[in-house]
Amino acid sequence: GVLDSTSMAAMDRKRRVEALAEREGVDAEELKFATWLVESRSMNVLAEEGFDEAECDDANEDEGEEADADADADFLPSTRCLLVPLLDMVNHSSDEPNAELQVLSSDGADDNNGDSTDYLAIVATRPVSVGEEITISYGTGADSSIELLLHYGFIPFSNQYDVEMYDFSYEEEEEDLIYDEEGFETSLAEDEKMLMGELGISERDTTILNFRIQMKRALKEWKETQESGV
Repeated sequence: GVLDSTSMAAMDRKRRVEALAEREGVDAEELKFATWLVESRSMNVLAEEGFDEAECDDANEDEGEEADADADADFLPSTRCLLVPLLDMVNHSSDEPNAELQVLSSDGADDNNGDSTDYLAIVATRPVSVGEEITISYGTGADSSIELLLHYGFIPFSNQYDVEMYDFSYEEEEEDLIYDEEGFETSLAEDEKMLMGELGISERDTTILNFRIQMKRALKEWKETQESGV
């Protein structure tokens, strides 16, 4: 299920970083921090036309590395993972983003080296009112809160894709999600009260509470949808 696979991905990333730190003789905690900085601030964008998958394979061979199954699964030839300065200043919205990251063609313009140059831009996807915050959708644009927590380290206040996640997991008879409020040790109201009432709560505990609250909200909405037959 989605929860199991996400947990496995997180643990696998942790093991790989620790193994790399040991092999290269660097501090594991510093490498974990650096990995998290890149992971949480990178964006996948469509590669330009003509991107040759063989070029990627050649690059791996030149470095003396063979692409293993994990690397093949993580890398899509049609996308490129980029770090874009200031892009992380634009906040995320799962439900109603009003802009998106686009690659704009240079229309044949060349840089100083004679290579064609494309540009990244935040482009509005609908009319934006004066004073309205610009938001984009991180990740694939359809990520659950579980996936956003894994890759970007935050839980959105609202996420329509969590309801879809419950719907899909239930139809597939996956058992890693709780489908009844009684399966939780605390209620939604108790978690919300705890989050609002606790002073000096740690950032880690705040994230845990936000995650529990979002999952319970999504479960409640999903059950209401099931009961209404929509």
